[in-house]
Amino acid sequence: MQASFRKKGLLKSGAWVGYILIAPCMIGILIFNFIPMGLSLFYSFSTYDIINPPRNFGVHNYTNVFTNVILRDKFLKSMLHTGEYLIFSILIGLFLSFLLALFLNQKLKGMAAYRVLYYLPNLLPPVCSAIVWADITDPLYGLGNSLLNHMGLPSYTFYADPSSAMPTFLILSLWGLGSGLMLWIAQFQNIPDALYEAADLEGANAFEKCIKITVPMSTPTIFYTLINSIIAGLQVFGPYLVTGAGPDDSLLFFVTNIYINHREFNMGLACALSWMLFVVIAVLTLVLFRKSKWVFYGEDI
Repeated sequence: MQASFRKKGLLKSGAWVGYILIAPCMIGILIFNFIPMGLSLFYSFSTYDIINPPRNFGVHNYTNVFTNVILRDKFLKSMLHTGEYLIFSILIGLFLSFLLALFLNQKLKGMAAYRVLYYLPNLLPPVCSAIVWADITDPLYGLGNSLLNHMGLPSYTFYADPSSAMPTFLILSLWGLGSGLMLWIAQFQNIPDALYEAADLEGANAFEKCIKITVPMSTPTIFYTLINSIIAGLQVFGPYLVTGAGPDDSLLFFVTNIYINHREFNMGLACALSWMLFVVIAVLTLVLFRKSKWVFYGEDI
């Protein structure tokens, strides 16, 4: 037996040690990832409520979201709300995080303390943050309206009204703006100082150096952050633990719709919606990678 292993080069190369070490991880991925994914794909083509065995096999879960009036209304509303958040998180969140990192990358006294302060909100569990903001934005007893009233401003409805629920959530989503702060700063500090020195000799101002040096040299982080923002934006769950789907489903996101169907034991439909979301994320990610020629890497020099 040992001779046969030597003949194959496994003992000599030590590859068998690697296989043994990664076996628990691979078994875990198989049990907790691939098998559930396969089952969810199977259930998506059936009517399944957990209690009874799957039945009525077909593509009706995929077609009902377009033909059934109630399901179509919730599906389109969840797509619209998810799209609003996605556009906001990319255009506003990405831009503001870039500006924040530029500010915190300045070589000024006490800047390390500011970096810690801006990153601290990301250390809080999302559930804790949601509960804290729910207390602050309570329209009757919250701290938010108390501060507004002390400044002579009228009370705001926050999550209590359909017209203000989405703007409130979008603004509060900026609470975790410093999540990618370390990536941005690491990217900025990796830019050669010689480029800025040459720009100074040419008489370039701060804005020109930012547009012509900082932005092009930061495209790997921009690309990475863009992909993560799209994936996270499409999977946004919203403040469901605090407000549910919001008044008049004003905070009904795509993943929230999946969860509601799961909670109501519409497992077939929930699985179908999950796979639709998976396909959308996969296609968008593939398109971004295919169109990533604008990304500049160091080895391209």
